[in-house]
Amino acid sequence: MHKDPDLLNGKRYNEFAGGTILERENFDRFLRKGFIDAYKHFYQIKESSWFDYFILDEKSKDKILDCNILIEYTGSDHYPIKLIYQN
Repeated sequence: MHKDPDLLNGKRYNEFAGGTILERENFDRFLRKGFIDAYKHFYQIKESSWFDYFILDEKSKDKILDCNILIEYTGSDHYPIKLIYQN
């Protein structure tokens, strides 16, 4: 959720842990070092709730078979991510 378009009402998360400008900038730097967001490797995000990430190195991206947000799991402000990965 490091970009406003990743969230419904993304700007309101700026004041919460995990959503501050500094944390988002640090996440961007991490991605620029050659890591990828496994979900975004497959799908464009229009708007969503807060969800977790699978971050992999660039060399591993061809082994990702699929990645899904498990919206059926409730009880938290995060949605878990399911990664299907070829070993």
